[in-house]
Amino acid sequence: MRTFLRKIARYVFRLYIFEYGRYTLLEKIFFPYLSPQIGDDTQEEVINMSEGFFLNVSPREYLHAYFYCFGSYEKSTVQFLKKSILQNATVVNIGANIGYMAIVLSRIVGEQGKVIAIEPENKNFSWLQKNVDINHIQNISTIQKAISNRQGLETLYLSTENSGAHSLLIHHQITQSKTQQISTSPFDAVALEYNILNISAMLIDVEGFELEVFQGMNNIIARDRPIFIVELNDTLLQQRNSSALELTHYICSTFGYQQFRIQSSGVIHRASDTINFENGVFIPKEKVAQFSHCFA
Repeated sequence: MRTFLRKIARYVFRLYIFEYGRYTLLEKIFFPYLSPQIGDDTQEEVINMSEGFFLNVSPREYLHAYFYCFGSYEKSTVQFLKKSILQNATVVNIGANIGYMAIVLSRIVGEQGKVIAIEPENKNFSWLQKNVDINHIQNISTIQKAISNRQGLETLYLSTENSGAHSLLIHHQITQSKTQQISTSPFDAVALEYNILNISAMLIDVEGFELEVFQGMNNIIARDRPIFIVELNDTLLQQRNSSALELTHYICSTFGYQQFRIQSSGVIHRASDTINFENGVFIPKEKVAQFSHCFA
C-alpha cells in the first residue's frame, strides 16, 4: 500500500509547479507517510526527470526524494543556464553531487561540448557515475576531488539524511560521527592536471567553502574569465567568519566581476543586496554586454 500511495503522490507532487513549499511537502507528507522503509525493495529507483533524462535515486534520502517527487530542481537556475551557455562550450560543476546539474549542462553544450563534474564524497561520486552511465553520456568527465585553496587532506563531515549537506564544516545537519578523508586541490592545479581549457562557465556549490575555491583559481579566472553560478549560504559562510556579502564583494573586487540575481523565469538583474540561500551569478565586467539577452 505504501508503494502504491507513493507513486500516486509522486504524480500529484509533479503537478505542483512552485518552488516554494516543496520542502514542506517532503517533510510533512512524503517522509512521514510515503518514503520507502528500511528493507523495502524499492530503495533505489530510476526515474524520468522533466528535463528529459533519467536519474537513479534512493527516495529515502532527502535530496534524492526531492528529485523523485518533483522531477526537477532549481528551475530558475536551469532556465538561466539554457539562456547563457552556448553549445560546444566547456563548463565545470564543482560539487556535482549525484549529477543532476551536470546532466542538464551536458544537454545544453551538446555532443561537442564538455562538462567537468567534480565531487569528493564516495557515495555521491558513485551515484554521479551511475547517472552518467544510465544516460549514455559521453561529454561528462568525472573527477573525485574536493576543490580548495591548497593541496592536502581534509575531513569531510557527512550528513546521514541529506547527501547535499556534506561539508568540511560541522553544522546542524551533520555530526562528527560520520566522516571521510578527502583529497583537496586548487582548481588551478586540477585544470592543469586534466588539461581543462577554455572554460565558459562554472557552477560552485561547496557548502560554505566557496571562498577557498575562488582563492585557488586565480590563474583560471585570469585566463578564461568564465561566468560563475555560486550558492550563497550566509549561515554556513558565517561559520567560516565570513558572509554572503563578504564573498560577493571578494569576487567582484578581486576579479572584476558584477553580481546578478536569477529571477524565477531564468532572467537576471543586478543584485543590489545580499543574496542568501540562492545562486548568485557573477559575470566579468567586460563580458556583461554579451549577456544582455539574459537580463530582465
